[in-house]
Amino acid sequence: MIVPEDESASRDEPTRPPVANPGSPDPATAAHAGPRTHVRGSRWQIGAVRLTAVFGSILTIVLFGSIAPGCSREPSPPAVAAAPAAAAVPSTLAIKSVECRSCHEDIYKTWSDSHHGHAHRVVNAISEADAFSPRTFELHGVGYEVALENGRPSFTEIRPNRPPQRFNPDYVLGYTPLTQYVVPTGAGRYQLSELAFDPAKKEWFNVFGDERREPGEWGHWTGRGMNWNSMCAHCHLTDYKKNYNATTDTY
Repeated sequence: MIVPEDESASRDEPTRPPVANPGSPDPATAAHAGPRTHVRGSRWQIGAVRLTAVFGSILTIVLFGSIAPGCSREPSPPAVAAAPAAAAVPSTLAIKSVECRSCHEDIYKTWSDSHHGHAHRVVNAISEADAFSPRTFELHGVGYEVALENGRPSFTEIRPNRPPQRFNPDYVLGYTPLTQYVVPTGAGRYQLSELAFDPAKKEWFNVFGDERREPGEWGHWTGRGMNWNSMCAHCHLTDYKKNYNATTDTY
């Protein structure tokens, strides 16, 4: 059998595939390596460009957002102020007067017996016993009931076509020629009652005289015209702070 020269040569010494250079492409795929490497490189470059553009856009937005408010001609709206702490009630301010006593005993005694010393004080059952001894009466077509309930003064308004309303005053203004009562109505607000007591005659009367003010009116004792916080306290107390919050309409 005659064997072709090239075939016998391949049998005697098998042809070994060339060792590929680690840094070069496989010879078997050399025909495709160039174009594929070129395509991959192009895609990587395109991706890098797009990524750079995205980061550039984000950076531009961030910088513009931080600079723009400072350049705006219109001022930014102010932040809503947090609600202040509850207003210091008059009793805490009254303690300041007592604190003066240790160093100024004579001055304190003179002051405490004066009209200024009684300009604003805490209601108590002993000092208001005459005013709130149980009774009923009528003024300006409004019925009233006054009493001491568990040692605390109270008065009830009975108006036509309205349910009775009971109030418990916390403070009292004055002691002669009249006493007038300060009533808490919520949200830190205090109102000065139209009902006043004459200690000399031992009778109740309406501070508005013959004028009849109705609920809902600005000048009624429950309205803003008779609000203790804004209309009375600054004269009856020293170092008073109103602490009004316009956002919540509270004190």
